[in-house]
Parts: sequence; structure tokens; C-alpha cells
Amino acid sequence: AGVVGPTFFAIASGTYEGAIRALPIAGASETNRITFLAQDGEGSVTIQAAGNNNQNYVLQLAGADYLSFADLTFRNTSTQNGRVIDLLDGATLNIFVGNRFEGPATT
Repeated sequence: AGVVGPTFFAIASGTYEGAIRALPIAGASETNRITFLAQDGEGSVTIQAAGNNNQNYVLQLAGADYLSFADLTFRNTSTQNGRVIDLLDGATLNIFVGNRFEGPATT
């Protein structure tokens, strides 16, 4: 399974709870980009999770390439494990436009 052309996911307004881990997606490329965007515009979609020692992120791109994220809020509600975005395993060529990233305040 994978994609065979540009793919768009328009996310309905609301707050969604839980961390997301994206792995490489077959068929994703510069011309077959996968885009996640807020259906009702900036500030209408929040994705949040409480990071912990085993899952310290809201969005992790684990080798995933050619993903785009637009007008979303990513919020880590943990007071100690505050990663919001975690890029690893060579995740490259991903685009973030008009997003908001929120983590715990530290002193």
C-alpha cells in the first residue's frame, strides 16, 4: 500500500489526542507529496499528546519523507518530556507551513 499521486488529508476542526508516528510511505515523492492540513484554516485543529520517557513527541517522522503539514497546532501537554516534533532515521524533504508548536515552559 502507499500513494500513486499527490494526496491530501483535510482534517476537521477539533482537538485530537494521541501521538503520531509516521514511517516511510511507498510512492511518496516530490510529485506525490502527502499533505495534512486544517480543513477550516489555521488554529482550527490541535493534535496533542503528553510525552513520556518512551514516547517523547507529538509527531514523529521516523524515516518518513515528502510529508507536508499546514495550519495545524501540535501541543505536548507533558510537564517534563516536551518534544513536539521528532525527526529521525533520515526523515527529510518534509514541509511545515503555518503551524504552531507548543511545549512545556521551562526556566
